[in-house]
Amino acid sequence: SWVGWFQFSKCRRKNYVLIICLGVSRHVGDALKGRASPHLRKICAVGIPPWGIIENQRDLIGKDVVCLYQTLGNPLSKLSTLNSMHSHFLMADDGTVGKYGNEMMLRRNLEKYISLQKIHTRMGQGVPIVGLVVEGGPNVVLMVWEYVRASPAVPVVVYEGTGRAADILAFTHKHTGDEVLVMIQNTFSLEQKQSSHLFHILMECMEHRESVSEVHALSLEHLFPCHEQGHLPLDQVAQSPIHPGLEDFQGWGIHNFSG
Repeated sequence: SWVGWFQFSKCRRKNYVLIICLGVSRHVGDALKGRASPHLRKICAVGIPPWGIIENQRDLIGKDVVCLYQTLGNPLSKLSTLNSMHSHFLMADDGTVGKYGNEMMLRRNLEKYISLQKIHTRMGQGVPIVGLVVEGGPNVVLMVWEYVRASPAVPVVVYEGTGRAADILAFTHKHTGDEVLVMIQNTFSLEQKQSSHLFHILMECMEHRESVSEVHALSLEHLFPCHEQGHLPLDQVAQSPIHPGLEDFQGWGIHNFSG
């Protein structure tokens, strides 16, 4: 389970946190369950899923109406139900059914807009962002690639042990190219050409990480392999020497890559 969010909110006493994810993951929902109301007022969890992967989507169609939505999905269905613990949903529809990826542009544009908002107008401080990888498919690797190549680069926390994309990213950080390619083929049902393309993206992620390793603050380090024993050390990330600029920030955007 993903429980690092609680640690993070405790260490950032003054912040208001925005979480952006697919909106169908139980990890975020489970983390928000049972939180006291003072904490919930500081949390805005926005789900941005593709319209074509949502179960019971017809229940959501309407204008200026309150829709009743069944969150219990069909166990035989490949579609996903929306998680009720999220506060808002934005859905991207390109006509496809059962496919992820068409939401990425909408999500990234929203993230860029939020990051440009000023927390302290006098100091010119924008909203700091950190990405969190929990499991995830091939599209998650592409999102990490975009994040570490952004200017300024966005730090990404990789939760090793949650499977698929998260484990591949952590594995790539420590092993040779041939081993990584084998793991890609064993993890995702991809053809040789697709596996090779994903492999090259992973290699570019690692190359970019090394090329900016001496840059100060947010872009100094992008990949933080985490422990399987329980908690994501996000408080340690925020207060560590490689992120000295994060201690004074009062607002955070957390982006959860899972799916």
